[in-house]
Amino acid sequence: MIDDKPLSSYQINRISYHDATTDEDVTAKYVYVTMPELTVRLYVDPTGGEDAAMWNGVRLLRDLRGLLLPVVCVSLLLFAVTAVYLCGAAGRKPGIPEVRAGGLNRLPLDLYLVLAGGLTAGCVAGGAAACVYLMPSDLTTGVGLGALLMYLGCVAFVGFCFAAAAQLKTPDGFLWRNSLCGRCLSLCVRFARWLESILSNRAWPWVVGLARKLWYSLSRGGAWLEKRVNRMISFLPLTWQWLLAGGLCLAFFVMSRGSLWSLILWAAVICYGAYCFGKLMDSASRMSKGDLNIKVDEKHMVGAFSQFAQSLNSLADATVLAAKRQFKSERMKTELITNVSHDIKTPLTSIINYVDLLEKAQTEQERKEYLEVLDRQSQRLKKLIDDLMEMSKASTGNMSVFITQVDGVESVNQALGEFADKLDRANLIPVFRHEEPFMPMMADGKLVWRVLSNLLGNAVKYALPGTRLYIDLTRLEGKVVLSVKNISREELNVDSEELMERFVRGDDSRNTEGSGLGLNIAKSLMELQKGELQLLVDGDLFKVTLIFPGI
Repeated sequence: MIDDKPLSSYQINRISYHDATTDEDVTAKYVYVTMPELTVRLYVDPTGGEDAAMWNGVRLLRDLRGLLLPVVCVSLLLFAVTAVYLCGAAGRKPGIPEVRAGGLNRLPLDLYLVLAGGLTAGCVAGGAAACVYLMPSDLTTGVGLGALLMYLGCVAFVGFCFAAAAQLKTPDGFLWRNSLCGRCLSLCVRFARWLESILSNRAWPWVVGLARKLWYSLSRGGAWLEKRVNRMISFLPLTWQWLLAGGLCLAFFVMSRGSLWSLILWAAVICYGAYCFGKLMDSASRMSKGDLNIKVDEKHMVGAFSQFAQSLNSLADATVLAAKRQFKSERMKTELITNVSHDIKTPLTSIINYVDLLEKAQTEQERKEYLEVLDRQSQRLKKLIDDLMEMSKASTGNMSVFITQVDGVESVNQALGEFADKLDRANLIPVFRHEEPFMPMMADGKLVWRVLSNLLGNAVKYALPGTRLYIDLTRLEGKVVLSVKNISREELNVDSEELMERFVRGDDSRNTEGSGLGLNIAKSLMELQKGELQLLVDGDLFKVTLIFPGI
């Protein structure tokens, strides 16, 4: 009491309590702008005074608190059952099998949503306001009015759900055709068709072009703005990004004075972050267990989450690619050992066998034939060893290179002259085409001859007899390009990348002469000259392209 006058509930709410509370009284500091600072003593009037209705309501709620939870649970259950029944019965009438939306259910659903949503929000807000402002003076009126308004809001919401269910079940797209959005869109379509019908054929493309340019400008502007914002945000570490998001949500919460919408926004941001983190952690965990075929769905991720998802996907792709390369490397090593053993063992076995036969020969003619075989197999073995040595030097760079100006036309003519007899015996017709009579390039003449020798040697061994061997010499972007094309005699059952490997040949039977090192050596020799070798296999077409630095 102050000056022997009892305080009202409003005045009591303006008092900030301290810790000086005892069983007998309460000492407090009264904060009211029209009164001086006083030290007062407070107590609760046993009769209730002017707040008797509120105290009676508090006692009633306290006595009924044990029944509130069961009543609420039963009410929610009944609501769910009746809602399911109403949605199932929506649009149906006895004796009529088809679904028809009639009465209020024929209102446009979007208009219904606006009206029902506004009525529901207004009733709920009015009920809450009635409970807050009327309860202190008249508990019964406040609670009754608040419950009535909230009940009306629930009725409006149920009515909207009932109408939505009826229209959703109506066939032929009734919901969309009956909505205001559908009608407006249909009107726009009809207007566009009418406009198209009255515009001339010359004016219509101009209008369409203008609309496309406007849309393109807006799209580019939006993409540019999105790119700049994402770039600015990407400069911040993930921790600072979340601190920034949390700070914005907190600022919005404070500015809105702790409204429900700010809490919903805050919860949505936290749930979104937890969802993205969960997907990333789950994908990373599965990848760590060997499931590299999984891809993180970055469709609904933005900012750092999207970058992390892209990084995880790229890491998985790189790991799969590395595993494939490792597997291929192991397979190539095994084939390398097998092929080397085969190519060395074949001539060596022939030499050993024919030496034994030479010792047992009875006539001079037999000795002569055996010596010819020994000479041929010895040369084959020598060629294989020379190729191995050359491959080793070329791949390690342990070879002298003298880059000078070389005439490409002259180099090709010299190589064709050297292989003229072999090409004739293989029944191959060389066709050399060049853009200019003199085409200088920067290369080592000696290494160019080795490369051309390997390519022409491959053509003699593997090209189809009776076909043409095309050699083209052109210029492209300041470089000299030399291409060699022929038709393969055997079916090429390996890809171009594998043909570049060592001891890989175009025929699986390996009955033809050759070590399978020619293309690999040619590639290494081209790299030593700062050039490039490209291989293309298209069916039976075999094409090798040499690119030399031009002048």
